[in-house]
Amino acid sequence: MNTDMKTTFHKIARLLAVPAAFLLASCSDWTDPESLGLHTPEIGEEYPEQYAAYLENLRSWKATAHQAVLATFDNSTAEPSSRAHHIASLPDSLDVVVLTAPELPEWQQTEMEQTRRDKGTRFIYAVDHDGLRSDWEAAGGADAAEWTAYLAERMATAFDACEQYGYDGVLVRYNGKSTLHMTPEELAVYTAEQRAFIGPVTEWVDGSESKLFLFGGDPTTLLDPKLLLKADYIVVDTSAATSVDELTFAVRSCMGPQVPAGRFVVTVPTVVRDDPDAVGYYGKEMALPLAAAWMTRPSADFTRAGLLVEGIERDFYNAGLIYKHAREAIATVNPSPKN
Repeated sequence: MNTDMKTTFHKIARLLAVPAAFLLASCSDWTDPESLGLHTPEIGEEYPEQYAAYLENLRSWKATAHQAVLATFDNSTAEPSSRAHHIASLPDSLDVVVLTAPELPEWQQTEMEQTRRDKGTRFIYAVDHDGLRSDWEAAGGADAAEWTAYLAERMATAFDACEQYGYDGVLVRYNGKSTLHMTPEELAVYTAEQRAFIGPVTEWVDGSESKLFLFGGDPTTLLDPKLLLKADYIVVDTSAATSVDELTFAVRSCMGPQVPAGRFVVTVPTVVRDDPDAVGYYGKEMALPLAAAWMTRPSADFTRAGLLVEGIERDFYNAGLIYKHAREAIATVNPSPKN
């Protein structure tokens, strides 16, 4: 391969956020790479054979061992008005996408299925303990016994969407409490509540071995941590971190003798524009590239298994390239080989 073609393939890899090794492996199949319309959604129609080879290589790469990049995507727009609302426009090399609205209109379900089939991206949704609690309180709930009953009722159908819409799995979010200073009465109430939530989770996990299961929250607060052995990833909420040092601290705070140390994923929010609280920054610097760089550093006592980009839809609009910062983060976590 000549130098110009190799350079072009590295550019393609950066634009599509996929390691260049898999593009280079089939570069002989590409006849005129400089003319490829990679910035347009019609690339597959204009160059079907080349694009098919690219997708095959992309799926092959996702099947290899690598640090995962995940993202939450706000899919609450029922009627799309721009590419920003489309699942199909997300960066190709995302491993897992957490959709915020589990119930999918037909067009979203179709895009999800095609993206999974073409690019190997997996799609999940969240079952959120705190979210259920907020729903209950908004309805006027206050009694602890009623809350536990409400929780059990909601959890009875919490996983129905997984089969109904063809999801690849579920992210279960649970932020428990330390039981160290609880009275026997408080412990009894807390135990009943946790069982009402975690019991159905365990039942679903045991019957869904082919599905992804992500646990989000503090794993040390689980009364029965054996569930964590079945988690593909343990997602530590670091969205409020103000530095990369806090990422390390947060992970180590979640470690314990029964917590698998090889499955930790940290979270980082994208920038909320015109936000007075400066969400998405560590100090004055954008958090996403710094968190991506943190992923590349070694740690002796735990594995940096993945990075979850929160609110990736906010990164869509950038001059020259959609999802610019997310793509750059993917390239940092899983860099392309150099010339």
